[in-house]
Amino acid sequence: MLIRHLPCIFKASLIIIGVIIVIRALHLVLSLSKSEELSKRAETAVHQAFKKFDKEKKETDSIMANLRSGELAQVTDFNGLLVDLLTCFMFHDKLDGIIQDQPQFRNKANRPPTLQDCIDSDNPITRFIDAYDKWLTVDYKDILAWNIAILKALTTATNGNDAVKLLAQAAQSIQMAKGEMPRDVVGITFCNAIQAAKHEGAMYTTLPAATLLTRLMFHKSRIDWKDVEKVKSLRIVDFACGSGTLLIACANYILDKVKKKDREAVANALFEQILYGFDCNRRAIFQTATGLGMIAPSVKFKHTQLRAMPLGQHPKKKKFVRLGSLELLLDNKDDWFFYPPLGQGELFSHHSTGQKLDSQPEPIHMPASFHFAIMNPPFTIEYKRYKQKRFKQSEIEKKLREREKKIRRHARGLSINANAGGTNAFFALTDQYIDPKIGKAGLVAPNTVASNPAAKNTRIWLSETFHIQYIVISYDPKRFFFSGNTGVKEMLLVLKRKKNNSTPTKVIKLTANPAHESDAHLVADAILDDSGKFLTQYGKVDEIQPEDMKRGDWNATQFLSNDLYRIALDISKHWTSTFEKQIKIKQMGRGVRGCAKIPDPYHPGEMYAKPALWNHETEHCKTLEVEPDWYVIPKSRKRSALAEFVKVANQATRLKIAEQVRLTTVKTFACRTPKPSLNNAWANVKVVKTITNVDKETVEKAVCVILNSTPAKLGMILRRKNKTFSYVSFARESLNRIAMPLLYGMRPSAFRALAKVYDDECKQSRERLPQAHECRVQLAIDKAVCRHTGYPYDLCAEARRMLSYEPMVTGKPYQPAPEETNPKLF
Repeated sequence: MLIRHLPCIFKASLIIIGVIIVIRALHLVLSLSKSEELSKRAETAVHQAFKKFDKEKKETDSIMANLRSGELAQVTDFNGLLVDLLTCFMFHDKLDGIIQDQPQFRNKANRPPTLQDCIDSDNPITRFIDAYDKWLTVDYKDILAWNIAILKALTTATNGNDAVKLLAQAAQSIQMAKGEMPRDVVGITFCNAIQAAKHEGAMYTTLPAATLLTRLMFHKSRIDWKDVEKVKSLRIVDFACGSGTLLIACANYILDKVKKKDREAVANALFEQILYGFDCNRRAIFQTATGLGMIAPSVKFKHTQLRAMPLGQHPKKKKFVRLGSLELLLDNKDDWFFYPPLGQGELFSHHSTGQKLDSQPEPIHMPASFHFAIMNPPFTIEYKRYKQKRFKQSEIEKKLREREKKIRRHARGLSINANAGGTNAFFALTDQYIDPKIGKAGLVAPNTVASNPAAKNTRIWLSETFHIQYIVISYDPKRFFFSGNTGVKEMLLVLKRKKNNSTPTKVIKLTANPAHESDAHLVADAILDDSGKFLTQYGKVDEIQPEDMKRGDWNATQFLSNDLYRIALDISKHWTSTFEKQIKIKQMGRGVRGCAKIPDPYHPGEMYAKPALWNHETEHCKTLEVEPDWYVIPKSRKRSALAEFVKVANQATRLKIAEQVRLTTVKTFACRTPKPSLNNAWANVKVVKTITNVDKETVEKAVCVILNSTPAKLGMILRRKNKTFSYVSFARESLNRIAMPLLYGMRPSAFRALAKVYDDECKQSRERLPQAHECRVQLAIDKAVCRHTGYPYDLCAEARRMLSYEPMVTGKPYQPAPEETNPKLF
């Protein structure tokens, strides 16, 4: 009987197993989907705890004064202290799970109070201090000593116990919702709480991005994960570690690779000798130590290789000025200075039980080289870096700039300039410290590195120094960045030491940026799978050849559609000249803003008033011919100011080209005003030479039509510099390189025909760029331009159609059009 029913039993078993797998998969996805929600819960708890203190700030100022001394002068954010406590309480919840494994706690009377014990206490602050004193007999001083100091400072607060209880309850609920998943709630909360984030360039790397970058960086690293000693010999560094998201991702990756029986030994090595982290923010180092501790709280570690390096002037030593991790570029190690971990400096040499902590932390033993470097370098241009509260004195700013000049001489041939935002210096650090033969690096970088003309030398330097294996770009309008607290378009770079110059760089173009760790693993699997799975599910893949990389040409990153990129490259085969050989571009926006202003009240009859096209508003600039929208006058009547105003006014022209646009709404890339006018968001355009047998006005009108044709617009977009996702600007250097038909080879009849198109259509309103493929004016322009310049109309029409569903243009998630690829085009 049993044999007869075996097939049914087997089928039933398969169904049950399938249901279990589906349920677990759904549970995994749901459990990984709430990092931001939990972070909001944490931020709300911090906000509510802050409200428990007096509104006049006398109490909070007193607490901060007690904590600030000497090297702790930078601790100025009371909210940040509450975030630190919340983080520590989350770690406390982890410690509760391993109490029974500690021999010294076998006697229940000696056991430290649990998180719940502290919450239930009438005096939670004292109870928490007691708990951490007892845990310090095991270790964890890098995490607990600072929180003991904060808790002791809060004992004088009227509602300190209420605030602490509220934070502890929030930490407990977050840990329950978080479970065992490696969700980085702390990183999001910490970076959102940094008041100087925009000045310091503090960018929190999202956990999905960290997961994806880590997978790509470790791929084919030839590490024998079965050999524990070889794993323990690895050295990994993050020179801008922030709250430690990238180092934590590396730790999780390594622990998943080694055998279960070896995890405790490897975890100890991770904390004490494998992972190195540096940052200018001491509290960030504390958060990194706590985040790593949460991975394996049962692992005892005496010290970590995490240190903060001072940024700015020492409060007691006026000649002491340092630039954080950039100091590591200097060969003289005597110049290096590391802060001790929070809670272990001279201010906190004792805690409540009288037990003395080490007055000096374990010194950093800086390896000569690292196997891996992984980081999200700060990106803040010079004037923002130094124009912040802690550097408000001009004397300190001057010293910092002088210090930076000294460091620039050690940047290994890479230019460290004000507009590089600090990123180049960290590229130089990567080159200096990763292994010269087998080193690999994973970096988060602003997309301007790939698109900005000013970054061309950086691209060339990177290509000469490393083989760039992967460039990962997101074309997801909602998630075009890889940092959680920025609006800047970013990319991921995976670099390795150069061996084979013939291998192209893979450009991974994501149609949807992973929002959860589980998604990131799936995307990484697809990228590393050669079966083409990525192309069908997650985006597109293109390649940049080594010769293009050497020239600094990374323009393959500019479009999601590879076909659109190929058409953009193909323009120069049909239009053999360039802007710089045909027309002169004068970008005068800053010059005009510097010497002119809009009068109030508005006086067009003012003696010095000049017409100006001051804005680039979509509803005003929607035709080929645009009326000036303002009259402007000199900012001052001083002779020098008047002379500057007249000089700028004499450069005004009728023909304009956009300096910056929103690709989702722009209607015209070039326009013409009835008379010469000053401009703010436009660049003046002037034809270089006189065209034989064609008057100047006809030439201007013809050029205006050409500049608004699809090939010309496509050329501009290819050379764009992204400010955010669809908001772009055009540098003069980029505009000058754009392909253009040879004006001096065109017949006079062609100019007159194009000018007639201008006359017929110049007053007609145009559609936005995403709808340009349906715009009657655009079709008329394209047909005339292709006919009289020799550009193939089939390519023009295909480019116009492709632009209509390119995410950069539409600002919407990618929706492929029917018959997206036309094999006849190439």
